[in-house]
Amino acid sequence: MEDVAQDVFYRLVKFCDFSAFPNGDAFLGYLHAICKNVARDFSRKRPSAAQSDNTGLDEIASPGQEQRLSDEILRLRKIFSGLDRAELVLAEYLLKGHTLKEIAHLTDQTYGGLAVRVHRLRARLRDLE
Repeated sequence: MEDVAQDVFYRLVKFCDFSAFPNGDAFLGYLHAICKNVARDFSRKRPSAAQSDNTGLDEIASPGQEQRLSDEILRLRKIFSGLDRAELVLAEYLLKGHTLKEIAHLTDQTYGGLAVRVHRLRARLRDLE
């Protein structure tokens, strides 16, 4: 975790023009984007759960958390059951942390066309919630 935090701080100091933000919310949005990108980068470098040391959710979840996780899993199943096959494939790539450029290459689509599909998928997921 410390490595991730240090990488966020490094990127923030190196690339951020603090005077460019009109307010605190704009800065927080920028910081959120950095955090998301760093987390994606670190998750790609990390071995998959099957290759790791078997640290599972049951080791970190309390009994109350287990019920919330179970409820969340049921909610996600309901949401994703409303998607067609193409939307599920696209959602899987996005959940694995692939960029639009990577997905466009993997699915042999144009970047612009894929961006439209992702926008529509996100809107559809909001409607299904």
